[in-house]
Amino acid sequence: MKKLNLSPEDAQDLVQGYKSDLRKLEFEVERIKSAIEILEKGKVSERGETTTSKKRGRPRKQLAVVITPEKKTTKGKRGRPSKAKQTEKASAKKAQGKATAAKPKKVKTARKAAAKKTAKAKVVKEKKKAAAPKKERKPRTSTIAVAWDNFILETLKSNGKAMIKSELLEAAKKTPLAAEMDEKQISQRLAQSIHKLSNVTKEVVKTYHLGRGHAFALKDWVDKNGDLLPQYQREESPIA
Repeated sequence: MKKLNLSPEDAQDLVQGYKSDLRKLEFEVERIKSAIEILEKGKVSERGETTTSKKRGRPRKQLAVVITPEKKTTKGKRGRPSKAKQTEKASAKKAQGKATAAKPKKVKTARKAAAKKTAKAKVVKEKKKAAAPKKERKPRTSTIAVAWDNFILETLKSNGKAMIKSELLEAAKKTPLAAEMDEKQISQRLAQSIHKLSNVTKEVVKTYHLGRGHAFALKDWVDKNGDLLPQYQREESPIA
């Protein structure tokens, strides 16, 4: 007989079932023995006449029907093991159902944890952004960078009016600073110094002019609203 892996509760239920079946079978055996004795003596009771057919041999069929619990067995085994198998299958299905139900819960829990972690990291990142002060950009202090800065400031002062980049470029080509430099390199140096003077040191301001880009002037040449004073405005045609 195949060994069953049952819990103590299932095993106890199975034992009780077997004992119940055994009592029924013992009762049926006694009943059959009594019927055989009555038949052998030719004394059939009135109860026997009502439950048996007039045809010959009918009582045997009646007795066969009475013992039907034994016919519930499968493959030559008693009927009770089938109940054990059913119990085992029910336990397996129950365990499988619990495992299936637990999987989505784990996935859902993992998703919640990931979302919570992402939200927490976002909050920490935002707090760091809010708490960290902006680092002040240090101006370039190399000798060459300072020389180009001074060149732009002195050129504006000597010109006495706002200038555009192309005008500063033409003036730079004539200075010793631009020796052995091509036009592209000179333009890059000017761009670096203009950016520093207008955005970092604030010594130069950008002003409007009719052409592309901006005109550049000293910070003292504009009023409180940032507009260039008339005496420092460039004389330019509609297309400068």
